Amino acid sequence: MTNIVISFTYHRLRKGVLVRVALAICLTLAWGLAIPSAHAQQAGIRSHRGWLGVLMQESPDGRVLVDEVIRGSPAERAKIQRGDLIEQVEGVAVHSPKQMAQQVGRFGAGAVVRVQFLRKGTPLTVMPRLEPYPSNEQLLRLQWLGRPAPALQGLLATDGSPGPILDSFRGKVLVLDFWASFCIACRVSTVSMNGWHQRYAGQGLEIVGIAAEPPEVVEQASRRFAMRYQAYADPDMTTTASYRVQELPSVVIIDRKGIIRDVATGYAPERMHQLETLIQRLLREPNP
Repeated sequence: MTNIVISFTYHRLRKGVLVRVALAICLTLAWGLAIPSAHAQQAGIRSHRGWLGVLMQESPDGRVLVDEVIRGSPAERAKIQRGDLIEQVEGVAVHSPKQMAQQVGRFGAGAVVRVQFLRKGTPLTVMPRLEPYPSNEQLLRLQWLGRPAPALQGLLATDGSPGPILDSFRGKVLVLDFWASFCIACRVSTVSMNGWHQRYAGQGLEIVGIAAEPPEVVEQASRRFAMRYQAYADPDMTTTASYRVQELPSVVIIDRKGIIRDVATGYAPERMHQLETLIQRLLREPNP
């Protein structure tokens, strides 16, 4: 999985599309304590470093602002809330998401750390017990399952015309297939997607391929992959970022009411079988 992420970033650099590289870096920092660096994963550090479970951004006055607390995380159990301003971790001042990630990363899973923050001007202190990093798929499932799907924004058809919006799929079971022209596993995954399209399109299934590449690249690659479903370009990574996609391929299953029911990363035949079983069940559910 890590190699896919590295190839994706390098591909953008090689193409010279700096805005996408910058966004990829921002995503890593924004997830902060949720996702370690690719180098950390390769070194086997991920399973040992502690995980707090907050999404962060830097406030205008140079403090760490909690943007979201991940469900089921140590941060949630410690009652940390969105909008809190983190000031110190174990007595060390933090002024950016990167600094906070580094400071928390000094402690292993199971460690109890003192986190000091402001909530509407009131100083508070909590002592969460850190947990091991979840996998990227586990992390996405923690965040998305049972929640409304984010909007589809910035998508372009292969002819450059505007792509669909989420409401256009209401009443159908929707599969979002995040892929890329250079992703070998994505090409294998397309075989399963084509099978789903052939078997279930007449029952209310829609599959939308999304690649963070220019429309002309998406058109050529979708032909090369022999995609039987519609593929769209996400040239500014707007939808890709909204769904917090970090690995390719990634699959998101959305029910007829627009609720995310499952998320999968990478390709594994048994996982694809599980997703197909879910699709069959969702197709049997009545329209809202």
